Amino acid sequence: MGKRKCIDKGDGSTQYNYEFCFTINGDDWLTVLFEDLDDARDYAYKVLGENEDNARLRYFARRVVLVDTCDFFDRDIPAVCMRVIDRHSEGRR
Repeated sequence: MGKRKCIDKGDGSTQYNYEFCFTINGDDWLTVLFEDLDDARDYAYKVLGENEDNARLRYFARRVVLVDTCDFFDRDIPAVCMRVIDRHSEGRR
């Protein structure tokens, strides 16, 4: 997809929960990553406001989820069948 902006957690790792992807010319896509939903929404509204007359503007948003690591490494499990992990159990496996 294009350029990515990640949230630096200060320890060399990154964390993001939402991504907003858009193109203002119909060809070149930009992906911006956010840790916070409100920040993602604020950014998306800004992009829409700046491009309200732009017929070539296209966009979508996604929430990033954690998946079961065993399912991730099992090539016999298709993507739609991978188990999603509740964020509260993160780091407990």
